[in-house]
This record gives sequence, structure tokens and C-alpha cells, in this order.
Amino acid sequence: MSLIGNNLGYYYNKARWIFSDENISVAPGEVLGLSGYSGWGKTTLSRILAGYVTPREGDVTVDRQVMEKSAFRPVQLIYQHPEKAMNPKWRMRDILTESYTPSQNILVLSK
Repeated sequence: MSLIGNNLGYYYNKARWIFSDENISVAPGEVLGLSGYSGWGKTTLSRILAGYVTPREGDVTVDRQVMEKSAFRPVQLIYQHPEKAMNPKWRMRDILTESYTPSQNILVLSK
């Protein structure tokens, strides 16, 4: 399954966009994780990509089909628990290998 976000943008208050003109693509079999400061739009972007929130601009496609609001959602979210949150002082390599050993491709990208 391919997932593509084209020119995504979202705001809660029109005077202050959380993000705008963002493009993201996830190829079949690829794993994506988002990290960043609190309030920078990670959860909002995730909810848009999963189809729970409609972007203010842009669109999301799954296997080249625009994602429609429906009962079935091919993209699922795994919500973060405070007790399992990442330590921002850790290197991404340490975070990725804490619970399992990811493929070398992911580890090379985290350097």
C-alpha cells in the first residue's frame, strides 16, 4: 500500500497555520515515524494521513486513490503513551533499537 500526502496544510486558527504545503510519501513496506517538539503538528499530520481529519489544503491518496471518509481506514495510528515517550536526549539509533532491532536501512538513515 502506498500513502501520499500532497501539499497538505492545516490550521485551527486561520491566522496561524500548523503546517502548509507539506508533501509526504510512504512506499509499500516502508515504516514511518514522526518526531518533533510538542505542538508542532505531529498528531494532526498523523490524523490527516489516517483519514480521521480532513486537511485544510491538499489531499491524501492510498494506492493512488483519494482517501474517502468511510468506516474502513487502511491507515492506522499507534498513539504514544507518556510512560513510553522518547527521551529527546537520546540518539534516534538508540530509540529505534530500544524495543527491537530494525533493518539496517532504517539504522543507516538515522545517522
